[in-house]
Amino acid sequence: MKVICILILLWLFMLVPAGAEVVTVSTSDSTVVFTNTQANSAWSPTALVYQRAEVAPVVLSLYRHGNDQVVLLSSVSVTASNIIWVPEARYLFEAGTALVVDSSIENFSVQLHRVAIDE
Repeated sequence: MKVICILILLWLFMLVPAGAEVVTVSTSDSTVVFTNTQANSAWSPTALVYQRAEVAPVVLSLYRHGNDQVVLLSSVSVTASNIIWVPEARYLFEAGTALVVDSSIENFSVQLHRVAIDE
């Protein structure tokens, strides 16, 4: 299983275009928020990697907060320690918007792969 995860991660790194960045956050809580606080900039997620130590049932939900709206981007209920989300569409996160990762379990790490968007 670890070999498959490593191969998928390598594949994801090859897909990430130049100018992309990876942000990693670990939390003891059940929610992680990636907020765009920079004026005149926008980014789009290219992948999200959710990791935790134990294998147990988890409900993982991803939301876009912004423009006085909350939009559910994806939700999954699985039994796994590693979950990889690759968006099927391009989601734009402009200044003042946020990508919220909500987990039914605490203590996890999230790696956000994102690319800058020229508007």
